[in-house]
Amino acid sequence: MTGGGITKDIDTFSPNGLDYSDPSFFYGDEQQGGTGHAVVKVVRNQDADYWQPHPGTGTLPLNAGGMLRFGNQEDVTGQRACAVAQLTPSATWQCVTMRAKFLGVVRQDSRGYLVEAYPTPGNASIVLATSRDGGLHWARTTLTPPKATGAVRLETPSLYDVVANGALGQTVVSARFDDAKGNGHDMVFRVNTRSVRPQLVSTYIVGKGDINTANDVTGSAGYRYDYESVALLPDGKIAVSFDDSSCVQPSLRDSTHRSPEVAILL
Repeated sequence: MTGGGITKDIDTFSPNGLDYSDPSFFYGDEQQGGTGHAVVKVVRNQDADYWQPHPGTGTLPLNAGGMLRFGNQEDVTGQRACAVAQLTPSATWQCVTMRAKFLGVVRQDSRGYLVEAYPTPGNASIVLATSRDGGLHWARTTLTPPKATGAVRLETPSLYDVVANGALGQTVVSARFDDAKGNGHDMVFRVNTRSVRPQLVSTYIVGKGDINTANDVTGSAGYRYDYESVALLPDGKIAVSFDDSSCVQPSLRDSTHRSPEVAILL
């Protein structure tokens, strides 16, 4: 569990899912200990297809045990402690060096392969990369919005999500791209990861793409859509969040009932 509000730096860990009484301040942890070394081991773990966290956590659960955290910084001052940290058995964070190189949101699927997604310069598309040796070497493809949508760039540099499924040999990336008028277009890219180089299989356009949304408290008085969220189900179906003018929900706070919804893609 990670705190919210003004600062998100307080983490609490639980050995049983019931007791979260032990707090941890990851920036503080990293300042206290020495620097270690970490590797991503290529091992199979069937659970890895379904425990991948939301990109906002900045974490990578490892098939062989443990967890990495990327882009660590103190929440209020913005001071950086280290580029990569690992969670130790004592539930503290330690800065580590790695031979592997990471640029974006990273997943490890049940085969032990790594999948990474990150925006291109200018945020006009998303790079999807795969590695079969723990992040030492990568093969890449670029995912670009269909021209028919008129979408030109990601609504924000972080408004995308990615999940990888080794059993299916697939990865899906959801993203919200804006057109020239600022209207957001939700879309999903399905990518085949069975071959060494990832290959785009299909692109789904979700919703009407006809509203302008905000991604923080500035959108609370209008249309607000904070982040993309996607799931790849065992049968290959995709569940994804989206928002357009047709999305309405019962709400006591908002008389216009504006709210994102979930689509199931076959």
